[in-house]
Parts: sequence; structure tokens; C-alpha cells
Amino acid sequence: MRGTVALIAACGTIAFSAQAEPAADAFAWLERIASAAQKLNYIGTFTYQRGANSETSRIAHYYDGHIEREKLEVLDGSPRELVRVDDEVKCYLPAERMVLIQHQARRAFPALPREAMDRVTRNYRVKASAADRVAGRDALVLVMEPRDRMRFGYRLWAERASGLLLKLRTVDENGGVVEQFGFTEVQVGVPIPPEALTSRFADQTANWQVYNTRAVERIGTDDRWAFRFLPPGFARSAGVKLRLRDDDREAMHYVFTDGMAAISVFIEVAPARGERPREGFDRSGGVQAYQRVLGDHVVTVVGEVPGRALKGVADGLAPR
Repeated sequence: MRGTVALIAACGTIAFSAQAEPAADAFAWLERIASAAQKLNYIGTFTYQRGANSETSRIAHYYDGHIEREKLEVLDGSPRELVRVDDEVKCYLPAERMVLIQHQARRAFPALPREAMDRVTRNYRVKASAADRVAGRDALVLVMEPRDRMRFGYRLWAERASGLLLKLRTVDENGGVVEQFGFTEVQVGVPIPPEALTSRFADQTANWQVYNTRAVERIGTDDRWAFRFLPPGFARSAGVKLRLRDDDREAMHYVFTDGMAAISVFIEVAPARGERPREGFDRSGGVQAYQRVLGDHVVTVVGEVPGRALKGVADGLAPR
């Protein structure tokens, strides 16, 4: 992946059996999980695992009834902090002396998307299957089985008392673990001090580069690009024109969702000089992407779906 698109893409015990609950109750639990992540105050440490790679982060979340505030600090490797106020996210990268400002409607773990929850029933079979414990807290396990091979399955561990998502596991069609998020310790419903929600680098950025990937224009349905293939159940949730840097470079950004997973498509003009962009699959951390050159544009498709779905979307893209 190239430059700013790569930055944007970079910035989911012991069990005992329990009787499965009806599907209606399982979907009620999904709604409760989505609401808990938005409206509860919590602070904790969680790990992210994908293959042999793992990363530990600290998160603090505060909601005053109107505005969400959140800080996520990556504790491993190069320092990295993300501070979010509602949809605006500032990613502080001190090693690069850079701040990346994004506007993101979708939330990271432990949030679930709420805007497309009605699509889940069409794309997944959902059941509550077991009881478990995560980070010392009693949890209910939800199983989400995909209805086709164009999406992954999920296992969700939700705290019974609060509904907060404690662990999220993504699994492939063979049951193998694709990636996993999980709290190792968490406090729910506690006071969150203001300093826990602000970056420790905020007063050091006077001479840092600032990339504001702000939307300069929302894209309607009648635009210049045609998506001739989308995985079944995915529908467009957003389309914007982004300004990638403080110069005039722009990119088109489209987001498609099936109610659980998301696919992002970035389309930008290929560099006039220099090395030809590499085509094929790539990975930035835990994010998989597929890139192709289409005329004088570079198309990058990033998503929480199998590689065949990413490639299908990229190969099916064409100018109108």
C-alpha cells in the first residue's frame, strides 16, 4: 500500500457449557453490545493477535450523554496514540513526528457498528452458545456464522452484567483464527480522569507534519466509478472525496458494509513519475489489502473479509 492510504488503513479461558439461547435473544445481545461500547465509561488493557503478531493497547472511553471521548494507546513497538472525539480521530505518531486526522464513522474494538445491524440477519446466523469468563468477568459467547464464503465468522464474548464486548474473534471458513481482540483487564462504570483522554504528545506537535484526511465533498450515487461486483449483502454506507495532505492531492473513498464487516475502497491518481505501484495483496500490520492499477489510477481495497472478496471488488471496479 502507498503512503497516506497505508497510514489510513493502519490507524476484534475456561468455558463451561450452557444451553443456547433463542436467535431473537442473540440479536438483542448484539444490540446491547453495540450500545454498551458507546454509552458506558470504561478503562482497560486489551491485546490484538493476528498469526504470530500481537499488540497490547490501553483504552479509556468516556460518554457524557452527548459526546464520546476515547483514547487508545499502543503499548508495544513504536509509540502510537489515537484520540477520538465522536467521529474525529487524531493519530499521533511521534517516531514520524506526524499527526494524522481522520473522520471515521466506524469504531474500533470493543465497539460494534449500529447503523447496519438490520443487515446482520440476512448475512449471518447468530446464536448464543455458551458461558465463559474473560478478564475475570462472566461472559456470554455469541456465535455468528456467515451465510457464504465472502465473509468471515465471529465469536463474541459479552459481559453479562454490562453488555460490554470483552473479546472478539474472527474465524475463517475452516474455523481457524484470523484475528482476535481481548481484554486482559477492564474496569466498567468508573470515573475517567481528563488526562486519560488526552494525548501526552499533544503539546509537542508544533513542528510535526499534520495530514488532515478531511472530506472535501460527499459523493452521490451517480459518480464516475462503477462497482460491478460486491459480495452479497454488502451495501454502500459512505462515499467521500478526501484531501490526503495539505496540498491539492485528493482520493475517492467508498465504504461498504454487511452490518458487521466493512470494505474500504481508495481510488487515487497514480504517481506521474517513479516506480510503478505494486499490484496484488499487501498487509500493513493486521490490515489486509489488495491493490491494482486501473488506467492512471491506483485502487486499494482494504477490508475485514477474505482475500477473494477484496480482489473481486478491485477487479470489478471500472470507470463509468
